[in-house]
Amino acid sequence: MPETIQQFTSYYGNGNEKILIVVYDLPKELHGIKLTEKSIASILPPNIKLFRTEDVMIDGKPAVMIEAEESLERHNNAMKVRMLQFMLAQNQKLYCLQGSIGPEAAHEDLTLQIEKFEPLFRLIASRAKLDK
Repeated sequence: MPETIQQFTSYYGNGNEKILIVVYDLPKELHGIKLTEKSIASILPPNIKLFRTEDVMIDGKPAVMIEAEESLERHNNAMKVRMLQFMLAQNQKLYCLQGSIGPEAAHEDLTLQIEKFEPLFRLIASRAKLDK
């Protein structure tokens, strides 16, 4: 993805735990968007299932954390990725720190794995700083 600034991947686990730092330029119609459960649900693609949202802080600014699961098709195999995304909209950009598990087979339940890594993903997001 051209929007990816940095990617970290687990090598001592099974390599399926990742953290991405992504910055998107928001289209004009989304300039000034206030991130809420409703606004986020309206911009998610149909292959992403939203489980929950939570208000958080990133670099002292109000932000939103979502837990979601993305369905993928890879080489005729149904796969999925479970993720926690910490998002902040500012200056016509969407900043996103995403911690994810997968891809795994579509029938796998990734609840325990995301719960296991949630404290780490939250810690990293809580320490994130935006360049001025």
